[in-house]
Amino acid sequence: MKQPPAPSPAYVFALNKPAGPTSFDVVHTVKKLLGKGARKIGHFGTLDPFADGLILVGTGGATKLADRFHQEFPKTYRAVGKLGIQMDTGDNTGDLLKKSEVKPFDLDHWQAKAKSFEGEYLQKPPAFSATKHEGKALYEYARRGIVIEKEAVKRFIHAIKVISVEADEVVFEATVSSGTYIRTLFEDLAAANENVGHLVNLTRTRIGDLYLPQAHGDLKEWSQQTLESHWLPFDELLPNPLVTLDGRDLELFGHGQCLTRDAFKQLPEEVWVAEPSGQVMALGKVENGVLRSGIMFPGGAPSRIVDKTYKLKLSH
Repeated sequence: MKQPPAPSPAYVFALNKPAGPTSFDVVHTVKKLLGKGARKIGHFGTLDPFADGLILVGTGGATKLADRFHQEFPKTYRAVGKLGIQMDTGDNTGDLLKKSEVKPFDLDHWQAKAKSFEGEYLQKPPAFSATKHEGKALYEYARRGIVIEKEAVKRFIHAIKVISVEADEVVFEATVSSGTYIRTLFEDLAAANENVGHLVNLTRTRIGDLYLPQAHGDLKEWSQQTLESHWLPFDELLPNPLVTLDGRDLELFGHGQCLTRDAFKQLPEEVWVAEPSGQVMALGKVENGVLRSGIMFPGGAPSRIVDKTYKLKLSH
């Protein structure tokens, strides 16, 4: 009988997507570089093709953490908008919808208006977006000339700051909840300042406490060395304490059983659970001295906690 393939190791890579490629292109490139070792792979949040910046790509069991990052970790962007021109896509990749004279306001005026967006924010998904309607992305309709208007969705603006306003150019930074479209946010901000506008540049600089690494070239220039240099161990992805199990405890936990130990009462609610080798096997949950698995990583996930000199080895 043919044996099932061994579970894929769980890796997370913090990469700098260049402008132009889609997020799917990034995932495809990483999968190609990893070869057969990446049977399951995905990103932790889409970046529009015209945008660049931080994108997290996970493999194996790490893909189970994607929803966690969508729900709990705000994203920070630096953007440049151009006033006086409205585009159907909200960015510089689309077709012209409207032109108008730029109404000049000083930086203080723009900053005050921007401040009013902080907190809960209702945002209509743009026509050119991956938001679904009857099972299809809105951009599929928009490309055929069909504009589907969806109801506004609650988003959250943690912080927004206008850095400069010069002639028809506005530079700003925003930290927002997942699912917030920065091009739509700029259109709304421009309207609040009695203008129309669209984005000409967008960079994601942070996801939670994870910062954008230095650029590493076009996708065609990426290599295994790129991945080795931008590998993010789980204990750095989420700085939880590490619990190392061995012997019978390791066997029982590996089979999905809960462990009850007095020592666990001193632990926080969330921990990484590892084998003696340092391989992370699960994201564990602790309650009243009981340790249970939250997310299991059957293929293991390397950690730097046990051996700080550990070097990721990718293989086909």
